[in-house]
Amino acid sequence: MIPDLTNPLWRDALKSSSALAGASLATRMVVARLRVRVSNDPGQLADAARELHDYFVGNRNAVGEIAAL
Repeated sequence: MIPDLTNPLWRDALKSSSALAGASLATRMVVARLRVRVSNDPGQLADAARELHDYFVGNRNAVGEIAAL
């Protein structure tokens, strides 16, 4: 199950610096790109969190990787 967009998990994942060892390369790349965007412009956090949520909605096979966030 994919947590709701309002779940703090999405924003926390983008503010974290964890390595996401259990995630696929695609997930790690998306998260890394979004983290850079947020670090360069913290005002982008909400949009980046939405994009990360949408990534998992569109890639149901990656849902198991949410725990790695």
